[in-house]
Amino acid sequence: MWSCTEHALRDHSVGHLTVVLQSPLQLALLRYQRFNWRAQQ
Repeated sequence: MWSCTEHALRDHSVGHLTVVLQSPLQLALLRYQRFNWRAQQ
């Protein structure tokens, strides 16, 4: 029982961290791609 709860909590926190980290990363990637696209033209 305890291990199940622990796993669920860990999975949830990891998923939350991934979402929190993903947004700025995706924005940075978009900016980087736009910058590269401008530089190539």
